[in-house]
Amino acid sequence: MCIRDSLIIAQKGVGWSWPQGKNAAVSLTFDDARESQVVQGTPLLDEYGVKATFYVVPDQMKSKLEGWKTAVNNGHEIGNHTQNHPCTGNFDWKRDHALEDYTLASMQNELVATNKQIESMLGVVPTSYAYTCGQKFVGRGSNTKSYIPIVAELFSSGRGFLDETANAPGFLDLAQLTGIESDGKDFAELQPYLDKARTNGDWVVLAGHEIAENGNQTTRLAMLRELIDYAQDPANGIWLATVAEVTDYIKDQQEQEPVQQLKESLTFHTSFDHGYDADFAKGNPAIYTAPEYGKLEASEKGMNCRDVSLVESGRHGSALKFHKKSVPVLFYRSEDNISYNQENWN
Repeated sequence: MCIRDSLIIAQKGVGWSWPQGKNAAVSLTFDDARESQVVQGTPLLDEYGVKATFYVVPDQMKSKLEGWKTAVNNGHEIGNHTQNHPCTGNFDWKRDHALEDYTLASMQNELVATNKQIESMLGVVPTSYAYTCGQKFVGRGSNTKSYIPIVAELFSSGRGFLDETANAPGFLDLAQLTGIESDGKDFAELQPYLDKARTNGDWVVLAGHEIAENGNQTTRLAMLRELIDYAQDPANGIWLATVAEVTDYIKDQQEQEPVQQLKESLTFHTSFDHGYDADFAKGNPAIYTAPEYGKLEASEKGMNCRDVSLVESGRHGSALKFHKKSVPVLFYRSEDNISYNQENWN
């Protein structure tokens, strides 16, 4: 009989944290590659040193292509927003590219082709996607399918539109990020989302279209200035970053979380690779030998049983080998090494 790695873990929650101790994350995003985005939007953002995410329809970039190249050079993120901007055909202006007439295959082909076209125009390959019209389906009736799995396969994230809440980093689905509309809003209308995110540690993704003084589907310049001033105030603890930056950070945290949780929760570990005593212990790391189960109080520190030895043939390294059944008892003291209640176990 062999005793192999002994691991005792007390379950413990791990809180979410943003870079540099920030309380929340905010991403500014804009759709369609509207001209105003690089005529008025990026100059304002560059003035503040803020990077935004632009989900582009490639053909829409052609009239201001140099402006888009400048945006890329200045660190703004370019995301995928399809070639044809399909939406439900209930919009009469989308009958030629209605989601009801798409299949999963045709949608995947368009997303891949869009990435290639963007790369040829700007030299970058998008890793972020925004659902056109915020709609995530193709087909009709019983043949309707979600194309979220395709987005999850092709991109690091997929953003929705006209949503009503921020993203909870410990729970969110990166392929279904919520997007809160910034068009036509005063800062006073958006500040409650930011303040709630600061309290909850959430990620607010704002979604707009035109960037100008006023107009239809327009995120107003004055509102942007007010929002950025608020977000950049150190007292408010907000991390302003692109969707890709925040996505990468969340993925990194998710990968590290199990390791960090183990580090914070571990109370006792003995591998027997370095002897009989525990490699790590919140309490006493020493092994003890007692004459028998009924006489633990008569135990002595150390391994004092000639019928037990260390061998290197354990499953994960060394192990204890019991050469034959014997009376002496080997044990570690539980105090501080195992977390438990002496009462109210049920």
